[in-house]
Amino acid sequence: MKKRVLALALILAMTVVPSAAYGEAAQDTAASAASEAGEAEEAKETVGEKKTDGDYALELKNATGMDIRGISIVIDSAEPEELALSGDGVFKADEERTLYCTPKTKNADGSDVSTPPVYDLLLTFDEDKVMTLHTLPFGDAESVEIRYEDPVAYVVFTSLSQKQEYNTQLSEKVKNGFMTSEEAYGKTETYYYDDEDDYDDYDYDDYDDGGSEGNACLDDAILY
Repeated sequence: MKKRVLALALILAMTVVPSAAYGEAAQDTAASAASEAGEAEEAKETVGEKKTDGDYALELKNATGMDIRGISIVIDSAEPEELALSGDGVFKADEERTLYCTPKTKNADGSDVSTPPVYDLLLTFDEDKVMTLHTLPFGDAESVEIRYEDPVAYVVFTSLSQKQEYNTQLSEKVKNGFMTSEEAYGKTETYYYDDEDDYDDYDYDDYDDGGSEGNACLDDAILY
């Protein structure tokens, strides 16, 4: 009887040990995969630097077909602030980077910001080609694709609040004087920002009620 009990104990021990070893191996594999993913994320080049936990982070893809050699941000038409391009200092064609931007919370006089700031980007392709991307969708998009079609650079992104894709090509043509609002109206589902409108005065799709939940970038937008 004792021999049978001892044999049974040995069998159970042989069963448990491989199972435990397998569990440890699985944990090691998962930890290794997580570490590799973290390293890949850390290795991703950036535009600007993260300064606070509250900074905006926007994933950018350069789909212009050209290298971007400089990027500056303009907040509420203030003086441009150059953003550092990590790595070799060139945002290469088809490259993806993370753009960091510290939100504006105070006015020049120290008072709190009462209306959402407007964030524009200046893109420098070379000394003769500098273009503006108007009103970046910070807070309303996770990623933005920068495109170029002569004569403007523009962005394509999916709005988190509106649950649909937007293309700002016509908006940029209007902003840069290549097209009038009347010419752009009704041509395609893109959207145009009018900074002179009141903060909560914007409409989408045949000027239906845009809702009360505004955000820093889609407010003041009219669908064209």
